[in-house]
Amino acid sequence: MATKKGYTTQDAALAASIALPAAAGTVYSDPIDLGPISGNLGVRSEKFELAVVAPALTAAQLPASASIAYKIQASDDKTFLEGVVAWDILEAGQSGGASGADGGETRFRPPMDSPRYWRLAATVTGTVGSSLKNASIGLKYVC
Repeated sequence: MATKKGYTTQDAALAASIALPAAAGTVYSDPIDLGPISGNLGVRSEKFELAVVAPALTAAQLPASASIAYKIQASDDKTFLEGVVAWDILEAGQSGGASGADGGETRFRPPMDSPRYWRLAATVTGTVGSSLKNASIGLKYVC
């Protein structure tokens, strides 16, 4: 997983994390609220990135038969029941193997007219070790 250079200032209030599931399925982080877009500008007033932080996993947690795909989702609805836009973060995905999977941070730069609420989805496929639930993924706002 490559780390892309970019912005460096972080806001602790604009971060979310969630434990990975102990079985196949999808989990979602709590949403990060970026606030409404300025009515005068029609876009966000500062450029920003979202950082997906994935943990290093052992072969017991993520064996060769399993993988995790990460997706960033956005919506103007804080419940994410409508108007959801999603981006696959392919470079952040993890595939199991004999030595597990490397962790790392991947950056994503949303459009300036992006929705208000953001969250991270992690979809686990295959049979994973029950200790996978002890690992967590994170989403951070960086400007």
